[in-house]
Order: sequence, then structure tokens, then C-alpha cells
Amino acid sequence: MKIGVIQASSVSNKNELLYKTVKQYAKKHEVINFGCFDNEDNYSYIDISIEIGLLLATKSIDFIVTGCSSGQGMMLACNNMPGVICGYAPTPMDAYLFAQINNGNSGGTQSIRQRLRAGAPSAHPGISPRRGF
Repeated sequence: MKIGVIQASSVSNKNELLYKTVKQYAKKHEVINFGCFDNEDNYSYIDISIEIGLLLATKSIDFIVTGCSSGQGMMLACNNMPGVICGYAPTPMDAYLFAQINNGNSGGTQSIRQRLRAGAPSAHPGISPRRGF
């Protein structure tokens, strides 16, 4: 599985932490860091949601870990993209249920460490195969 890490510029200072955390807990998967980085132009959650939609639609990525300042704006913007099922998962249980019930392919960054450590039946709760169109 290919997992992408990308977030709005408002949380670019957390990019490296998110990337390292996902990479640490998703060792059997390819993890690609798309930014945003501190030295780049500013990109809103709407800009990033378009990129996420393109990455998933072209099957370049199977799952995205994303976010913005609150996580809510990114979730709403991503859910407007065709074929993207994005959820806000502030707790390990939310992430587990989102992956199991909703078959999501994009998830917010809130409590990412907790979600990846949750120990759900899948080795990586919150990470699920890309949903077909």
C-alpha cells in the first residue's frame, strides 16, 4: 500500500513529525511525504484537498494522512472530491470504526500516534484500501 502524508500550510510545522510517525508505524507500506513544508508557498485545505482527490483518483496513492488546523476543514473539503472518503478521527476507536465501517481512504491527523498504536485487527487502524469509484 502507498500512503501519502500531506497537510495544509497552517500545520506545515508538524509535517516531519507526521511523516516520521506514519513511517514508523506503517513499516510494511511505502510512505510518501508530499508536504506542505515550511519553505513553500501557503496552501489552504481546499488546495490540498484537490491534490488529494487527484492522487487517489489516479491511484498514485492508496491512503492519505492529512489535516489542517482543526482537521474539520480538510475533512469537509476532501469529502467534496469524487471517490474520497475522509474522516476525522480524534481517538483510536474513531479511526478503527472509520476504517472498518466507512472504508475510508483519507484521514485527519488528529492523534495520529494514538490511531496507529490502537492495535485494531488491522495492523494499522485508520489505514484501509482505496475505495473504488
